[in-house]
Amino acid sequence: MATKAKRFIPSDSEVFAFMTRVPLLAERGAQHSVHAVTRLLVVSCASLFAAPVHAQEGPQHPWAGVWQGTIGSLPVRVCLSSRDGKLGTGSYYYVASLVPLRLQPNGETGTLRESKTVGDDESARWQLAMPGTARLSGQWRQLTRTLPVSLSRVPFTANDDGPCASDAFLAPRIQSVGVASSAVTAKGIGYDRLVYLVGKAFATVAMESFAITEALPGDRAINAALRLNPATPDGDGDFLSCMRQSLSMAGVDGDYAVNVAPAMIAREFVSAS
Repeated sequence: MATKAKRFIPSDSEVFAFMTRVPLLAERGAQHSVHAVTRLLVVSCASLFAAPVHAQEGPQHPWAGVWQGTIGSLPVRVCLSSRDGKLGTGSYYYVASLVPLRLQPNGETGTLRESKTVGDDESARWQLAMPGTARLSGQWRQLTRTLPVSLSRVPFTANDDGPCASDAFLAPRIQSVGVASSAVTAKGIGYDRLVYLVGKAFATVAMESFAITEALPGDRAINAALRLNPATPDGDGDFLSCMRQSLSMAGVDGDYAVNVAPAMIAREFVSAS
């Protein structure tokens, strides 16, 4: 017989999220036996934040939303958040690279500071104006280099985490997750190593698990439990929820790592760590 995996999820204020599953009961061999599968997931998205994600509160700043356009001749997508009517943290990426850069209000009207990540020095400065309700225009400046900025508003479905966590901002970065399988033997254990391919847009994501050869009753159930499924909301492998939270609060991607590796594979049981 089988029991449901237990999950421990700490409060939103925890810096690291840990999810452990023990035990998973499955059938391997001629009789029922216990298969202890322990899974440790470490997610450091929250390490960027001093507080959990909050809703986009109060009146909205007129610039808040998702935008697309160009810096010079290079296509970009931009998100700008709002908090109590003031402009909040934002993000943008070049469509060619899909890697987000952080935007923050500079304190001067219409000015944004660009940086690669939290705590980095300013790498460029934006000076923007709003000639109409659906357009932003201005200049991007880096040292002595100046490029024109031209943006138009992109419709998005509002949610509690704001425009930077929306599908409208993230969609161009998302691709179908592939799985690369390779045969591995380590310490006398043979198995298939599974590496999840999330695309160049998410360089801070690393996910691996493994699969055993399905030779005995119960092996298929074990492989199903070991396999990560990025499409399952809040499940092991749901890296996009991590990215949404990080972009909403910090304007950049967080770090997401899952590594499920075999500790022992025997006829009677399978253990993983």
